[in-house]
Amino acid sequence: MLNESISVTSRLQQRVVQAIREAGGWLAFDRFMALALYEPGLGYYANATPKFGQMPAGEDGQGSDFVTAPELSPLFGQTLARQVAQALAATGTDEVWEFGAGSGALALQLLDALDALGQAP
Repeated sequence: MLNESISVTSRLQQRVVQAIREAGGWLAFDRFMALALYEPGLGYYANATPKFGQMPAGEDGQGSDFVTAPELSPLFGQTLARQVAQALAATGTDEVWEFGAGSGALALQLLDALDALGQAP
């Protein structure tokens, strides 16, 4: 798996160098990104190598190749809860809003940790 990823990366690098030469020595950023992401068989989204953090398909049937800290461990939510508890105490409020577009893992971890601290809203 690692050797396959290195091979794809090496071939993509060669393709980018070729494109730079063909373009006279420099490559526009949008062209570079198109190669890096979508070059058939080589680009990040166009090759079959496994991606870090690959998540299973959700309700929409699509998987994800990006993962955030709360999906890996509750430690971020627990750490954030300490600061949120201080803010709740300082402001006298009992409302916490979480606007993340993820799975809700951070909100759940934050609420669980606030409850453990005796500061649940």
